[in-house]
Order: sequence, then C-alpha cells, then structure tokens
Amino acid sequence: MRIAYSPSTRLYAHEPLRRALLGFAGVLMASLLGFGTYPALGQSADVFGDEPDFMRLRMEQYANAQDSLDLVDFYHGMGEEDWMDHRGWLEASEKMTGAAVAADEADSLALVDFYHAAGGEDWKDPTGWLKDPVMDWHGVTLNEEGRVVRLQLIDNNLTGTISASLGELGNLNEIWLSYNSLTGFIPSELGNLAQLEILNISDNDLTGSIPASLGRLAKLESLNLATNRLTGPIPPELGNLSELENLDLNFNNLTGSIPRWLERLTKLKYLNFSGNRLTGPIPPELGNLAKLERLNLGHNALTGTIPAWLGQLSGLRYIMLGGNALTGSIPPSIGNLANLAYLALYLNPLDPYDFPAWIMNLDKLRTLNLSGTRLYGTIPSELFDLQKLEMLWLAHNDLEGALPDNIANAKTLSHLGIHFNYLHVLPDLSGLRKLYHVSVGLNRLTFEDFEDRELPAGVRYYEYAPQRRVPTRVARSAFHATFSVEVGGTANKYQWYREGSVNDEAVPGATSDTFVASLSDPPLCYYCKITNAKVPDLTLYSECVSVDDADMQATPDVEASTYTLSLQEGGEPGSYMLALRTDPGGAVTVTPSSSNKESAMVSGALAFDPSNWQAPQTVTVTPVDDANLEDDTVTITHAVAGYPGVPVGPVVTVTVADATIIISAEEKGQETPTAFALEQNYPNPFNPSTTISFTLNKAQRATLSVYDLLGQKVQTLVDGVRPAARYRIPFDASELASGTYLYVLRTEEEIAVRTMLLVK
Repeated sequence: MRIAYSPSTRLYAHEPLRRALLGFAGVLMASLLGFGTYPALGQSADVFGDEPDFMRLRMEQYANAQDSLDLVDFYHGMGEEDWMDHRGWLEASEKMTGAAVAADEADSLALVDFYHAAGGEDWKDPTGWLKDPVMDWHGVTLNEEGRVVRLQLIDNNLTGTISASLGELGNLNEIWLSYNSLTGFIPSELGNLAQLEILNISDNDLTGSIPASLGRLAKLESLNLATNRLTGPIPPELGNLSELENLDLNFNNLTGSIPRWLERLTKLKYLNFSGNRLTGPIPPELGNLAKLERLNLGHNALTGTIPAWLGQLSGLRYIMLGGNALTGSIPPSIGNLANLAYLALYLNPLDPYDFPAWIMNLDKLRTLNLSGTRLYGTIPSELFDLQKLEMLWLAHNDLEGALPDNIANAKTLSHLGIHFNYLHVLPDLSGLRKLYHVSVGLNRLTFEDFEDRELPAGVRYYEYAPQRRVPTRVARSAFHATFSVEVGGTANKYQWYREGSVNDEAVPGATSDTFVASLSDPPLCYYCKITNAKVPDLTLYSECVSVDDADMQATPDVEASTYTLSLQEGGEPGSYMLALRTDPGGAVTVTPSSSNKESAMVSGALAFDPSNWQAPQTVTVTPVDDANLEDDTVTITHAVAGYPGVPVGPVVTVTVADATIIISAEEKGQETPTAFALEQNYPNPFNPSTTISFTLNKAQRATLSVYDLLGQKVQTLVDGVRPAARYRIPFDASELASGTYLYVLRTEEEIAVRTMLLVK
C-alpha cells in the first residue's frame, strides 16, 4: 500500500509502519518522550521492537490498510500543522483512504501469494521481494497510483504454479513469465484481468487446456502460451479477442483443426500454431486476415494443398508450413509476395517438381527452406542473385548437377544445407565471408571438391562426409570383366574388395582405379574403397557390381571369335537356335561352317544388332544321309566388324564349355506345342552330363535353373525370351558333388520343378 513518507510513491508489503516511522526522527522522538498519545497507535506497537521474524508472520498482515488509516488519525491528533518536519505526510491523502487503500493492499497480498506459489525462495533474482517497497521488487512495475501494471519475471527460475490470486491485480496490463519451470493449469481467474494487454507465459511446463475465460480479455493484444504441454482443442472463445495482434500457441499438444473463427481476429498479424497435433486442411477463412504478416503452421498433421490465396496476403513476411502432410504443387501466387522474407515448406510430400522460377522474384527473401519436398532438377544460378539470401536449405531432395559458380554473389549467405542430393560439383566458397554453416554431405562430390579448398574464417559447422557411392563401371567380354571407377582428386588411393567373401576380402594387387577379373572366378560383387591424403575425413566407396551388371558397350576379347558346338541331336534334320552372349559395339556377323562336312552341312548367316544383341538367331544344320551327329562337332566362325582395335577373324577355337553360348533345338516340321511342360532329364541318374527337355506353348521369357537341396542356385541354363518350341538343354555337372539336385523352369505364368540324381 502507499505510505507517504517521502516524495516518492512507495508500496510496502513488509513492516510498513516501522520503516515509515523510522523515516521521521522528529515524530519518533515526540512519541517516545510522551508528547501526546493517540490510542490508535497501540495497534501498531510492535513496529518499535526488534526486526520481526518474517517467516513466522502471516504475509497478509504486512500491508494492512488499517495501519495507514491509523497513521492518518495520528497525524491529525498530534497537531500536524505545527510539526517541524512533516514532509510526505498525507501527500495525495485522497489516495490513502477508502477503496484506493484497499486495492493497493490487495495488489501486495496477491504478489505475496504469487511469490510463494511460484517458489520464490529459489528464484534466480528475488531482489526486494517481501523486504523492500513493492516498487523495488524485481520485475514489478507500478503506475502513478501505486498499482501493479506489469509483472515481468522472464527466465527467473520460477517453479511451482501460477497463483490464482494474480487475477486480483485489476490494473495489470502485462504478464511476462516466460522461460521458467511453472507447472499446473493456467488459472481461469486470469480472465478477470480486464486491463490486460499482454499475456506471455510461454516456455514453461503448464498442462491442461487453454481456459475459455481468456476470451473475456477484451483488451488483449498478445497471447503467448507457446512451448508448454497444453492439450485439447483451441477454445472458440478466443475468437472474441478483437484486439489480438499476436496469437502464439506453438509447441504444445493441441488437437483438432485450425479454427475457422480466426477470420474474426481482423487485427491479427502473427499466427503461430507450429508443433501441435492439428489436423485437416488449412481453412480458406485465413485468407481474410488482411493484416497477417507471420503465418506459422509447421509441424502438425495438416493435409490438403498449400493455399493459393496466400499470394493475396500482401503483408506476409513469414510463411512456415514445414513438417506436415501437404500435397500437390507450390502455388506460383506466392511469387507475388513482395515483402516475403521467410519461406519454409520443408518435409511435405509435394508432387515432384522442378525449381520454381517465381522464387527469383522474391528479392527480400532471407530464408528459403525446401528440404524434403521432392524437388528435382538443377539449382538455377539466378537463385544467387537474391541479394538478401541468408539461409538456403535444399536437403533431402533429388537435385543433381553442379552447385552454380555464381553462389559467390550471395554475399549475405550464412547457412547452406544441400545434403542428401545428387550434386556432383561444389564451387569455391571462400568468398562468402558471412558463411557460418555448411552441410554438403551425401551427394556425389569427390575429393577434387575438397582438396586444397579454403573456407571463410567464420565457418563453425562444416559437414561434407560421407558422400554417396560413386559409380562402378564394368566392361565384360567373353573371358574377362574390367571394373573401373572415375573419381576426381590428385592424391587418391584405391583398393578393390570382393563383397560376399570372408570379411569382404581385399583383392590382392587391385590398387588402381581399374581392376580386371576373370569370368572363371565366382560371380561375386566388387567395389572400390578410395581415400585421399589431402582429405582425410572422407572415404569414398564405389557401387558394388557384378559381371551381370556389365556395360553393354564393352569391347570383346579377340579370342572369342570362334566357338565349337557339340551336337547332341542325331539322325534328323533340325534348326539350331544360338544366342551369342557377346558384348555389342558394332554389327556381328556369324558365318556357320562344318568341321565334319561328311556328317553335316551348316548354312545360314547370323546378323546381331548391337541394340538387341541377345536376340536368338537360327542356323540350319543338315545331316547327310544316314549320318549320326551325336559324336560330331560343328564349328561356328564369325567375323567381328565395328569393334575398335579388334581384327577380323579367324581366331582360336574353343569348346562349348568355355564359350558363353546357350544352345537350344527346335525339331524341324514340328507343330507349335499346345502345352507347357518340363520333362525328366535323360539320362537320370547321370555322370557328369545330362539333357533337360522342356516345352513352351507360346513365346515368353523362360528361366531354367539348377539348385541344390539347400536352395542355393548352382547354375542358370536358360534365361531369356524363347519362342514356342520343344527344347533340349545340356547340363554339365563336372564341378558338382554327387547328390540330388532340383531343376526349375519358370515363365511369366507358370513354374515347374523336377529332381535329378548325380552319381559319380
């Protein structure tokens, strides 16, 4: 309450009479010497004793309005007109009596109650509380009438709860209690503060729902309840806050949809609902908030599309819709927002899209975050003509190509996040003097992007490792496979590994960017590990590939020009189908001939198109009368044209076991089969070779594979498109152990399995 003992107005809550009386020595002396008495002073006799034990007294007694009334009576009863020093006594006396005195008392009592409820004993700064005049209490502001108008205790280690008695501070204009550890509910009594303009109790640990009573705060301009644990829907009563300019409820556990009644808050400038559990689409009614400058709806579960009406809110400077489930495209109308400084749409499953050209119109843009939005294509160089761009986040997309060289124009750039893309060139960043954060990992950058590169001195975060695997190329010929990598850098070291071997065994001697493997080796997957002495924190790995991943433009081996086929069909004329598994590079012509012209005549020519080099072609083998081809051979000699550096045959002759040729037979004159069938192999049991026959009733892709009883594939005999026919396929098991094996025929529509027995 106010005690007029000095020119300053002061409100006391601790020993007001003792401090007031000790301030006037003359009056005290008169009282002690007996110069008149006044009975009312007997009610305050304890103020002349020693300092009272504060903790044993009731707080509500310390700012007693009756004390002030007693002093007024004392003043008049002691001949106030003749006092030697009566400075301050009864100054503005009309404010010391009646309702004004009672209201002042209520303010101090409410603050004392708040102090205890909020753990005042442990506050970071409790200066003056419960000891000095209220006007000297840390965080308390009074008006000219001595009423509390502001309570500001930000980051002061407040614990406990918010006392409901705060609702009794009838003149309170502002409450600032953010960045503390307050718990419990928000008291509904706060709705009684008719003069309240600012309520900020963000960054605490408050629970429960938002009180509907807050909708009675007709003068409220700013409501900030962010970063608590509030639950439930947003109460519709908040739609009555017609003066509200700032509504911040972010990072709570609020549910339901974004209210349509928000359109009634026509003065709203800042709307922040980020980090809740709001669902549904963004209501179109928000498009009526003509004064809106900041829209933050990120990190909810919002669905639907990004509204095109955003482009009509000309005052928007901040759009944050990241971390939702928004789909569709980004409306180009956003490019009309001339004042836009912050655009964050990250982590939304938008339709795949190329870099929007209209972004380059936003010349006030400071932050652009399109990370995780299915952005593809290249980064346009025009982006770095935005002279105010400070933060650029394009991570977790499908961007490729180079980061443009003119990034050097972005003199204000402080944060660059382009990780998790497919970019393969990083330009020099040394000229970006304001650069602080750089994240370029998991692209296709190599050592040349980091060797001998300098960064600005201000960079404090630099993430460039790891990078994605670099491509491994494999060129296959008939006998060899050549694996290679192409990695930039001047101090690179290479080591090839076999995946699937014990502990991914290093290939001995394979320490260059190229490594040659024999096709007689097991069909393992190979990869290369690349390090660089100048960039020790980065290790690159190449993609693991096998011979089956061979580059279709490989150059064939010279010795693959001649093949010898053992014919197992005897006595009857037939047409034999060949699929040369040679690598293309130019037209291949096969000219058949017979090594035993008395037994058979071979005619026809095979032309292989490099674009379809595995397509089967037919050569006719015609036995002479009474000839038996079972023990004879036919040599197929071909000339190679169009392969650089490879001479035209003839070359060496190899056996069918060494050549990669698939042989099948179609009996001449046989009608098109009507049924799919897999026959028993013959002979069976066998050692070491046998023939597997099957029938296809229409042209289709067929695979014939042999498995052991553990389900491991032993060999694939047929794999490709075959016309309708009956086929006889030889199988050589010389390298296998005795036992039972399965052979499986698969087509696009059917599957058949049989067993065979190898006995050695």
